[in-house]
This record gives sequence, structure tokens and C-alpha cells, in this order.
Amino acid sequence: MADLTVATIASRLEGTVSGLSGWTLAPMPVDLLARSTRPLLHKAASVFLRATSPRAGGVSSGRRQTASLGAYCDTFADVQWAYRIRPDAYASDIRAAYDAESDLVEALMGSSLSDLQLTVVRLDRALLDTRTAILGTVSLRAVHSLALAA
Repeated sequence: MADLTVATIASRLEGTVSGLSGWTLAPMPVDLLARSTRPLLHKAASVFLRATSPRAGGVSSGRRQTASLGAYCDTFADVQWAYRIRPDAYASDIRAAYDAESDLVEALMGSSLSDLQLTVVRLDRALLDTRTAILGTVSLRAVHSLALAA
């Protein structure tokens, strides 16, 4: 497994969102965007990597942490997304938001390569107080190797 920095993982996830048809990368975290005076973006997503934890004592395969091999890590990522809901098409827009979330998850899982293994940990959704959008979070665990300084 090749070493990946946390910034590289964020870039890969952001690139996946940007490359997904109809989706845009939000200029700020989606939950902040919902509370700002800026208009809420439709099918917008933002990536935030919450924590990185090196696996103490190696992994089940017996690989240990060394400067030459690096350290296996779990990095926890949240991909927040927003989907606008129209009052005159409320029910159909809710169902379309669920489909859009599925497309997003499928695309994110496609960025799991030989140097990065992604697992979906949790999917959360909430209706914005104004009932004009659904805000969701796709929580991921990324298993990767992190280079260690010699």
C-alpha cells in the first residue's frame, strides 16, 4: 500500500464530488452554507477529514510501523451534502435527494483504490428548518498508509 497524506485523501474525495454529474464542491462546509446569507447550493458537497488514528502495533497481517514502511492509519471523513427541496414538488424532491445521495456514495466508494480503502460508516440526513433543503452527511473510514519520518 503506497503512502497517502491526509491532504491527498481530501483532494481525492473532493475530485470525486467535482467529477460527479450535477454535483458541485461547496465553497464552505454545507452546514455553514445553510446558515449563511448565501443561497443554498443544489447538489453541493463539502469534504472534511475529522481525525486520523495510526493503528498501534501494526495490523492483523503482522505489518508493523517502521520509518521505511510507514504506518497504517484510519482517517475518518465526513462528506456533507445539500439538496434543494421545492415546495411544489416536496415528495418527489425528497425521493430524488435519496437517489442523489446513493449516487454520491457510489462515486465516493469508487475512489477506493489499492492505496486507499473506504468504508461507509454512517449516512445521516436532516431537513433544514425552513424545509427548503435536505442536509446529509456520508461518514467514511479510510484505511491508508501514512509515511513516517526517519
